[in-house]
Amino acid sequence: MNNSRVESVFNAALEKGSIVERAAYLDGACSSDPDLRSRVDVLLNAHDEAGKFLEPPPTINSGGEAAGSVIGRYKLLQEIGEGGFGVVYMAEQLEPLRRKVALKIIKLGMDTKQVVARFETERQALALMDHPNIARVLDAGATDSGRPYFVMELVRGIPITEYCDKNNLSAHKRLELFIAVCQAVQHAHQKGIIHRDLKPSNVLVTLHDGTPVPKVIDFGIAKATNQRLTEKTLFTEFRQFIGTPQYMSPEQAEMSGLDIDTRSDIYSLGVLLYELLTGTTPFEADVLREAGFGELQKLIREQDPPTPSVRLSTMQDLVDIAKHRRAEPDALSKLIRGDLDWIVMKALEKDRTRRYETAKELAADVQRHLNNEPVLAGPPSATYKLRKFMRRNRVGVIAGGVVTAALLVGLSLATVGFFQAHREAAHSQAVADFLQEMLASVDPEEAAERDVDVASVVARTRELFGDDHSTVAATLSSLALQLQYSGKLDAAEPLYHEALRIWRDLHGDEHVNVGISLTRLGRLYLDKGDDVAAERALREGLEITKDLPERERFASSDTRFELAQLLTRHGKFAEAEPLLRDTIRLRREQGSDDGFLIGMALEQLSLVLTSQGKHDEAEQALLEMLEAYSPVFSPDSLRTGTLNASCGFWLRQHGKPEQAEPYLREAIRIFRIHENPPRDYYLAALDGLFYLAIQQDGDTDEAISVFHELVENMTYVHGRDDVLIAPLYFGFAKALRARGRDADAIPLLVEGIRISRKAKGEAWDDATKRLGQLAQVTRRVAVAAGLTDKQYQAALEGATILSISDSDAASYAGLVGIIHYRLGSYDEAIKHLTPSREMSGDGSDDVLRERAFLAMVQFQLGNAEAARGTLAEAREMLKLETLAKDKTNRAVVLEAEALISPAENSEEAPPK
Repeated sequence: MNNSRVESVFNAALEKGSIVERAAYLDGACSSDPDLRSRVDVLLNAHDEAGKFLEPPPTINSGGEAAGSVIGRYKLLQEIGEGGFGVVYMAEQLEPLRRKVALKIIKLGMDTKQVVARFETERQALALMDHPNIARVLDAGATDSGRPYFVMELVRGIPITEYCDKNNLSAHKRLELFIAVCQAVQHAHQKGIIHRDLKPSNVLVTLHDGTPVPKVIDFGIAKATNQRLTEKTLFTEFRQFIGTPQYMSPEQAEMSGLDIDTRSDIYSLGVLLYELLTGTTPFEADVLREAGFGELQKLIREQDPPTPSVRLSTMQDLVDIAKHRRAEPDALSKLIRGDLDWIVMKALEKDRTRRYETAKELAADVQRHLNNEPVLAGPPSATYKLRKFMRRNRVGVIAGGVVTAALLVGLSLATVGFFQAHREAAHSQAVADFLQEMLASVDPEEAAERDVDVASVVARTRELFGDDHSTVAATLSSLALQLQYSGKLDAAEPLYHEALRIWRDLHGDEHVNVGISLTRLGRLYLDKGDDVAAERALREGLEITKDLPERERFASSDTRFELAQLLTRHGKFAEAEPLLRDTIRLRREQGSDDGFLIGMALEQLSLVLTSQGKHDEAEQALLEMLEAYSPVFSPDSLRTGTLNASCGFWLRQHGKPEQAEPYLREAIRIFRIHENPPRDYYLAALDGLFYLAIQQDGDTDEAISVFHELVENMTYVHGRDDVLIAPLYFGFAKALRARGRDADAIPLLVEGIRISRKAKGEAWDDATKRLGQLAQVTRRVAVAAGLTDKQYQAALEGATILSISDSDAASYAGLVGIIHYRLGSYDEAIKHLTPSREMSGDGSDDVLRERAFLAMVQFQLGNAEAARGTLAEAREMLKLETLAKDKTNRAVVLEAEALISPAENSEEAPPK
């Protein structure tokens, strides 16, 4: 038998998603080789049985639904999805025809009147529709306990964004799929149904004869526009959030009583198109999750996202994004600029009267773009942009546009002198009008394509403000801030230089405004990646502000912080440390209650101190950092989670596990309540707690729980077979072996070896070393009497893997035979032990034990005479001093004698 063939088929079978798929695969792969099928079945059975101690218990609701249950004429095969109200199973329809379907049943405990009504709404909505791009409803009913369910077409697909990225679809191909989605939504709208939760996970792509076909699923929160869909009146409760925030229209987020119509789905389609083109949503999930309820609503209602082309131009992973769209990075942004920008932003209009009226209109405009025809969507006029800007910033415009512009980027640089200039500027409404005029004419979305005409801008300011030089400088600086904030660094730089020149002409080189302007310019250079110019500007700014009066010297705290960050990046820790300490002191002396600014400086200080080996001081800085940040971030925010994870990881890394544990636990608690936690921090916290758990004495239940969570998250990030996961299995196996839980360690070793061998390279060498550990543990379990079948099944898995991993598979045949004896499979046992006897010598522990077990197998099969002869061989071997020293050898021979010797004087051997 080709062992590599066995292993290949075994690994392929493991990849199958269900028992049904696995069986179908094996029927084909082993159709002409029954022995291959037999060996693979042994491996699979051992794998399934032995690994169960590490698996969480199967979820079986009290209604009795689980894989294998039968509901009506449908047999549940496996759970394939879960939403807020229902659980979806893959099921097999048993009559009148056999086919795979999806069966959705309401969750136990969720069957309130409102939820049942909502569930029935979905069922009725689907029944109304018949479209190739909408999953069809096939049947409906209720369980014996009265819980409603419905049966629909089984869509074997993946989310549309994932499908497009996996297959590296071009923008053109993505748009073709999107048109089909629009057509499905149009069909639903014509039937009076609004989806209200359109997002990638509800738009799956499946293959029909090799052609990708999108299918819209899950109308679970759909709303009827023309009729009541159920006898149970269904209202959306006041302030009940219906939908997913990233894809939610402003009117959904408003929850003001404004009726939701089909244009809400148009907005969600716009978000989907945005994501298909750029790889991200207009408002990123992390931003929305961090926002409070009111802030989230305000973001969705009022803040305009950047156009897709602008978003692409500022993305750090643009190369990867472009690769998935089969385009060069620069070419992708240009491809989307224009038509597609306009189409997306028209669909995303805050004012629904300005969106496309129908999904059909949206699809038609996309098709016009594909046909190189003029699109209905067009660039918004300057008047429209100005009106929207003033509506968003009405209070700021009235109070003074320049001050508002400065505040928009959260600058903490302002001092009395600098704000004085801004207040002088704000005395004139003309300042606000001019700033709006400039923001409209120097469009941040277009500024990257051309140079800003500084002379013209300055001339315009001179025309308006004459000799009010402070106003001119402040206005130019504020305009530069807006451009920098929008990512238009080249456009902002000349405006900063002109503002700096004016401040110097007004006040000389030593004025606070000159120092602050230099700091702004230094930050701009940092954003551009020009560290040399940044350091020069920051050092000059610091030299100017360091000796100013205390009140004005607060401005230098930001200069010090920016310079310290730059020095840290270049490994100049000793020089950065006093700058950071001064930053913290100045901010505290000024009575600053901005914990965020102080926390950032403390966070940077802890890094600098750690890099210099000042661990006690670094720890103090970390703890002060947490204290400073505590009023800034809510206790359950992701930022609080990452801060705790950082502290816990640092303490563990520096030999303080007891101090680390509470921080790691708090981080994990927070990450568990968020749908998409930051995986790197989550992994760090889980890894720390896992190794703390396996190092502690006593029960390993928590270690098992954390181990599962850690592997799950590692798999999410790296994939199931990443070599980084193998050490987790090996580490946990070592801990279990130290506690005498050899049988529990075996499946861990097996999985770690499987991953390592698949990775090749150094990991392959490590797997070879681990085979020796696996052999040692498996032997101990195999020869031990009185264990459970589950433990022996684990040993069988280990022995089988050993037998197909070794070039001389027969060397482990006897071990396989011993385990079969323990499991009572005497016919299987003798098939392995007999060849082992023929090939073995007479001087090893393995040979002695195999002789003893062969004797017991022979006796159990009714061949008492052969058994006594084999036992005599084992007794003779036990006389060797080297073998007699091992207590296990003696115990095995005694076990065989206890079975066989009492029958030596009997005329009747035990029945076969």
